[in-house]
Amino acid sequence: MKDNPYARLYREKFPHGDRLDEIKRLIKWDLFRPALNGLFKDTKVGRPHVDVVLMAKMLVLQSWYSLSDFG
Repeated sequence: MKDNPYARLYREKFPHGDRLDEIKRLIKWDLFRPALNGLFKDTKVGRPHVDVVLMAKMLVLQSWYSLSDFG
């Protein structure tokens, strides 16, 4: 199987990993799934929703790096 070129470049740039990689090992994100699922109502209408755990990760990144959501 061919190596993903982006994965190779990432390993070259961050041979010891990075902050996100470290956090991924420290936080068991799936433990949040039951609580997060309770906050979300899937109506099965329209586009499929983004995974609730992925959305929580994005909100954490938004907070850490002072990112804004233009709306």
